[in-house]
This record gives sequence, C-alpha cells and structure tokens, in this order.
Amino acid sequence: MVSDHASSQKPDSRLPRYVQIRDDLAQRINQRTWATGIALPS
Repeated sequence: MVSDHASSQKPDSRLPRYVQIRDDLAQRINQRTWATGIALPS
C-alpha cells in the first residue's frame, strides 16, 4: 500500500523531472513505503 508522503521534502524544482522522480522513488523505497510483493508504480 502506498502511504502519503506529503510530509517529505519537496523536490528541488531546479532538477530535471526524471531526477526528481528517481529521488522520490529512492526515498520511498528506503522508507519501506511498499510492502514485500507490492509492485512499484510505473
């Protein structure tokens, strides 16, 4: 289940969007937002 991460840091708008998405996904994976067996968003 995907949790609300609104309290996390706002992405740096100076970075390209793909880098913002990469950093967001990496942070959410590190925080264990998804349980084992749950697919990452595509």
